[in-house]
Amino acid sequence: MRTGGARTRLSTFAAGVFLMVLCIVFGQWVSKIPMAALDAVENKYATRGKKVTVVGLNKPSAKLHKTLAGQLTGGH
Repeated sequence: MRTGGARTRLSTFAAGVFLMVLCIVFGQWVSKIPMAALDAVENKYATRGKKVTVVGLNKPSAKLHKTLAGQLTGGH
């Protein structure tokens, strides 16, 4: 059984608890990580003169994307 590099089951459990607490306590910031990655991809293509159109976002995500576009990486 692979344990992700953990030596004991207790360390695997502790890592899971840590991730759960991270998501509960810092959830509003952790949820912005995918948007930052999306912004970085858009910025990379924009620096090469390419236009990127993002499709398939739900309304709250589209609003957040429009608000943050270019602010997370300093581009567009």
